[in-house]
Amino acid sequence: MKVNKFSFNENIYGDQIEYVIIEDEKEKILIFEYYEKIHIVKIENERKLLEKLIECKILNDYLNEVIQEQEDELEDLEKDYEMED
Repeated sequence: MKVNKFSFNENIYGDQIEYVIIEDEKEKILIFEYYEKIHIVKIENERKLLEKLIECKILNDYLNEVIQEQEDELEDLEKDYEMED
């Protein structure tokens, strides 16, 4: 069994994230703590991991678009409200 510990500064909130990868002949497990919760991710293989990463990127982009649309709509509503006064 092999255990590797890593850390990096994430770009969203600027927090330092520490994580551990535990690896044996059969599987890899990623363990990290965030928002006072311990997250455990079983890595079946690199292909599945990359597919999950791609899905997360697509979801992230979609959510950013939704947020931008909502912010634009709020700005329009605020302008309309100001014009009524």
